[in-house]
Amino acid sequence: MKQLLSLLFGFLFLPLFVIAQQNWSPEQCLKLKNISSAIASPDGSRVLYTVREAVMTDDRSEFVNQVWVCNADGSAHVQLTRGDKNSANPGWSPDGKWISFTSSRDGKNNLYILPAAGGESEKITDVKTAVGIYAWSPDGNKIAFQMLDAAESKEEKDKKAKNDWYFMDEVVKQNRLYLLSLNSKDSAGKYRQKKLSTGNYNINSFDWSPDGKQLLTALGKHLKPMTIIIAMFH
Repeated sequence: MKQLLSLLFGFLFLPLFVIAQQNWSPEQCLKLKNISSAIASPDGSRVLYTVREAVMTDDRSEFVNQVWVCNADGSAHVQLTRGDKNSANPGWSPDGKWISFTSSRDGKNNLYILPAAGGESEKITDVKTAVGIYAWSPDGNKIAFQMLDAAESKEEKDKKAKNDWYFMDEVVKQNRLYLLSLNSKDSAGKYRQKKLSTGNYNINSFDWSPDGKQLLTALGKHLKPMTIIIAMFH
C-alpha cells in the first residue's frame, strides 16, 4: 500500500513540483491536488481514491473531490467522476462488481453506484438533506446510511418568509439510520428505503454484523454516548 501511495503521489504531483518556484505563494499552494482517500477492492487488485482540488472563482471558494480508480500496482488510472460538484466517499460492493460514492451533483448529497467494469452511474437515493456515512451489507443487497433530519414544513415556510428567528435547541436535528434495498423498488421506480432509528438519539457510527442481520450503532443522547443493537429481520 505504501508503494501504491507513492506511485499515486508521483502520478499526480510530479509535474507541479517540476514547475514550482523556490518561493511558493498561497495561490500556488491551493493549486496542489491531493489524495483525500484510498480504498482497495475486495480482491486487492484495484484501488479507489479521491483527488481533492481547490475551486477558486468569483462566486466559489471550496475544495472539490473526484473519484478515480487504478490497478493495485499503480497503473491504469481512470477518472470516474467529473464536473464542478463534489464526489467523494468511494466504496466497493462486497463482490467488487459495483462502485459506490456520494455526490452533490443534483444539489443534495446523494448516493450513487456504477459498474466496476465501466458504465454510467445511477443515483440510488433521493434525500432532502444529505447522505452521510454509509456501508454495504455483507451480501451486497442493502446499503445502510446516515442522514440528518429534514426541516419541518413550518421551518421551511418561516425560512421562505424570512421569519427565521428561533429558540436555541427548541428543534433538535438528529442523524438517523436508514436502510436501502437494492433489489426492491416502489411504484415510482425508486429503491425502497426504511428509517431504522427514531427518538431523541443521534447516530454517530454503525457497522454490519458478519451475517448481515444486525447493525451495531453508536448513539449519542444529551452528550452521553451509548450503543445499541438494531435487529434486521428478513
